[in-house]
Amino acid sequence: MAHFEVADDTQLPPILDQETLAMCREFDQIPLKLLEPSKTDFEYPSHRDLEALADTVKGKAQTAIRYELRLCFKDFLRDGQFTFSTKRFEFVHNARVRVKFVELLNQVTEVIGKAVPNRKCKPRVFSLPGLTKKCTTDNGSGESGFSCDPVYLLSLPIPCEWQSIRNSLWTDYCTENDLPQNLDANGHSDWGTATRAMLAATTVPASLPPGLATETVARHKQLTETGVPNIVLRKHGRLLHPLSNQSKVIRRLSKINGCFMIECDMHAAYPCLIVSELPPGSSKSKTIRALQSGKFWGPFERVFQEHMTRLAQEGRAYRDADGVWWILTAGEFEKTSVKVEFNRQCLFWQDGRTEAAPLKVLLRKIHYAFYSRVMELREKLKAGELSNKLTKAEGSLIVDDLIPTLHRRGILVRGNNDGIVVAEHFAAAAHEAMECVALQHLGFVPHISLKGLSPALEVNRVGPAC
Repeated sequence: MAHFEVADDTQLPPILDQETLAMCREFDQIPLKLLEPSKTDFEYPSHRDLEALADTVKGKAQTAIRYELRLCFKDFLRDGQFTFSTKRFEFVHNARVRVKFVELLNQVTEVIGKAVPNRKCKPRVFSLPGLTKKCTTDNGSGESGFSCDPVYLLSLPIPCEWQSIRNSLWTDYCTENDLPQNLDANGHSDWGTATRAMLAATTVPASLPPGLATETVARHKQLTETGVPNIVLRKHGRLLHPLSNQSKVIRRLSKINGCFMIECDMHAAYPCLIVSELPPGSSKSKTIRALQSGKFWGPFERVFQEHMTRLAQEGRAYRDADGVWWILTAGEFEKTSVKVEFNRQCLFWQDGRTEAAPLKVLLRKIHYAFYSRVMELREKLKAGELSNKLTKAEGSLIVDDLIPTLHRRGILVRGNNDGIVVAEHFAAAAHEAMECVALQHLGFVPHISLKGLSPALEVNRVGPAC
């Protein structure tokens, strides 16, 4: 009988002690308020100058160009850049609209970087007043969105009829040209169908305990009163949906068809993917054993603590009352951990100095083959490119293989970054399926954890049954 780790009150804000948790588990549950794209006019951010630019277009083309500008601006604020496929654009609209759209974009954007694979188009950034770049993320993606001064920022709707026709034509274009489809608003993909079925069966507490963060309360109101788009987006391999990056409090207290949820996660997913590329050898075997133990981060903990203490002495880090470290990044303090710092220093570094990356120095000592492979990859790929490579490989395992496998078995499931979420009573099935899929993709079975609110989880099996 195998015993797996479960969540306890240390994984939740201090306000949720065991007594409060017991009370919360008895709260009434209500379904998510899911807004169907085909019936909802969603609002999108826009810029006053973009709306003025669209006003200069005459005839029927004005509507299409105005809405496309809003969609591009939304992506730009979120990711710090945007792309659009001229061929797909022309398929959805027509050549005349495409020519005019590019003409207007050239007035308010700059082309940056290399062409995006499969789309043969280069990323663009808007050059408009009132835009401020946000902090760079730590996952190596290099993506950091922009904020817009309220003086210029607008929130305007796009009619659902227009959006539905556009989505349908976009899907047709991708199908005809054998291109990946990263947006599912109607369940046309395996991963979209599985996720939408899971969302439909998900309920959240009708109320929350007092004293939670303002952001958690606001998100709860959005999920239950305002409503959230019933859309599944695939980005760099991972799935984004209304419950992505959800507050841990809400996530732990939500249910699927009346049952509490279990998170099934792969330990150290990025290192697992990199190690799977190594040739056989003693160094690879040593690293695999560390990944299978579930304690891969352990040897890095002491160096991490020493590094953060030094930064704290320099005023570049601090530890809060809960013992969590925060590090100064791009002018703002962000929560960090040994895992986050490992990714920052050993995989996606921007600063290559030894003193700035003590974890990378330690990695070279204890997992040399792994270290060498990372150095080979970084000679060819920038931090963001390596991040995209790893998340796409992770997506192949989780999104393309594991989620459809469980869904075909009648198990409601959704993606959760490097893992999945299922109902508690499917814990054993999810664990076994993830082991089997991981073995097929990686060549070994990494440590897989089950996290939930049950006081104990036991699975009557050891090792993959595949």
